[in-house]
Amino acid sequence: MDRTHLRFFTLVTARDLIWSAGFNIIEERFTTIPFPLVVTLDSARKLMGRVSRAYHLLARAWPRMFAYQFVIAAQIVGFECEELKKLPIKVYEDHPHLDQ
Repeated sequence: MDRTHLRFFTLVTARDLIWSAGFNIIEERFTTIPFPLVVTLDSARKLMGRVSRAYHLLARAWPRMFAYQFVIAAQIVGFECEELKKLPIKVYEDHPHLDQ
């Protein structure tokens, strides 16, 4: 991870933080380990594709055990200030590594 990661969360603690900040969770998705990006040897490319597909199936069956990270889309519940209501808030964007 890079220097911007200051704290790690479990799925439960991430949900608690989101709810306590005044948001409702709209959607939860997960990503799996990007094996083809981690192992870049040409000789292992086909194997990494198979490993990646198998790992993805494991993550779909048991995401809390095999997911690499969770991506949570949330929507703000209320505002404390009228100016905040005028701000455009984009809460979800597709990402190529998300479980589709």
